[in-house]
Amino acid sequence: DYLSAIRLDVTETLRGQNLTIYLRSHFDASSTAFDRIVLGMKFDDGFVAYLNGSRIAAANAPLVLDWQSRAPEKGNDSEALMWQAFPTPAALQLKKSGNVLAIHGLNQSLDSSDFLIIPSLVGLQFSGGTIVADQLEAWPRVVARVRTDDGKWSPPARFDPAAPASESELFGAD
Repeated sequence: DYLSAIRLDVTETLRGQNLTIYLRSHFDASSTAFDRIVLGMKFDDGFVAYLNGSRIAAANAPLVLDWQSRAPEKGNDSEALMWQAFPTPAALQLKKSGNVLAIHGLNQSLDSSDFLIIPSLVGLQFSGGTIVADQLEAWPRVVARVRTDDGKWSPPARFDPAAPASESELFGAD
């Protein structure tokens, strides 16, 4: 059921070979004056997210990670395509340029038939009781790699996706 959401197929580097994949994207921010930044995620099975080197969110991930970590449990397939919001720490600040969003994607088993990671960053500003949201263009170019059992990195896979979510998709119409 994920085929319509997939823009980078990593089947050959994951299935039967690896449990984890690393995604990172460099981006600039139109503003750095956000009161809060929220990470929206669609995922199966688990992930850990980092923004500018700080861990900002995780779901279905072990406490200690390495290059061959796995998601502790199988993800819920019916929930994988629904946005889940992860507010980041209040003190987190973006830079005007040179920000990096990194995702450590986790699969539950080597023979899993599905895997999905779709992130979206939204900056929130609170103004006179109103929330103003700004979709951060955090995915102008994505590079994904996996580390193999012999300790070598796979060749980088690259793609240029469209922004993955709108404010209404992430937070609802209200």
